[in-house]
This record gives sequence, structure tokens and C-alpha cells, in this order.
Amino acid sequence: MLLGSVPNDDGNFFLTETERKEIIAKDKSLLKLIRPFLGAYEYIHNIRRYCFWLDGVSPDKYAHSKEVHERIKNHGFPVKE
Repeated sequence: MLLGSVPNDDGNFFLTETERKEIIAKDKSLLKLIRPFLGAYEYIHNIRRYCFWLDGVSPDKYAHSKEVHERIKNHGFPVKE
């Protein structure tokens, strides 16, 4: 095995600590969709990183969020407007 678990979202679903705080300040309902992300780099360098976790989440939970829709579109998934 050459690579471990490698995210392939082109960075669209990852958030820095600052981005997370800014997003939650604008819309507290998105807090439920954001989870901590810990990879080897984050662990070694003691960096806090987060990601939008939409697996198994009804689109109704984020339908109101332009932020989430933009990230989904940037990743190449279709989004209903």
C-alpha cells in the first residue's frame, strides 16, 4: 500500500479552524455537518482541520446554504438551484 486514506475532494469540503468559525458564525445549523478531520499531516503538526460531512445527510439539511452548494458545485456534483 503506497497511500493511506486519501481525500479526493480537491479541498472543497475541507475547512481550516478560521473558516469553520466564520461559517458557523453565519449559520449555526451547519455545525451539525462539520466534523474534525485528522490525517497524518494534521497529527504530526498539531493542526486542526475540519470537513463538511454530507454522507447520509438529507439535502434538506443544507438546501438553504450557499456555502455548501458552492463547495458541492466546485467538486463537480450537480446542485439543484
